[in-house]
Amino acid sequence: MRLEHPAQTLNEALGAALHRDLSKIKYKKWSPSMKKAEVPPEEAEREPCYDDVNVVLFSETWSSTALGYGGIGGAATTPAYTVIVICRPTQEACVYWGGSRLGKKLNLQKIEDVRMLKKAMEESSTYEISKMD
Repeated sequence: MRLEHPAQTLNEALGAALHRDLSKIKYKKWSPSMKKAEVPPEEAEREPCYDDVNVVLFSETWSSTALGYGGIGGAATTPAYTVIVICRPTQEACVYWGGSRLGKKLNLQKIEDVRMLKKAMEESSTYEISKMD
């Protein structure tokens, strides 16, 4: 809802994605003793970090003050930023409308979610914070 503060909107959405909404990243934990003993690596989990994500930020105009959430909202058109946080290791994306409220969580291994993400990015004036790999 804060169209005049893109940095704050981006910060809230990125914080929510990294610390609350994105799944943990599974990886194989390595230790020096494994090299000598030929022990297989352990499975481990960690929280995603800034290096694991790409972010797309663009503005949209909604026909209601409820943004994309439905429910009761005023009839006034409302500008708001949409932030998409894409986690490369887990192939998930979180879409935020109006700050840190999660609008939708996408699984990028499902083709319909990828199509929806591409359509949203094509239909808006997109400002990419980091290039998608």
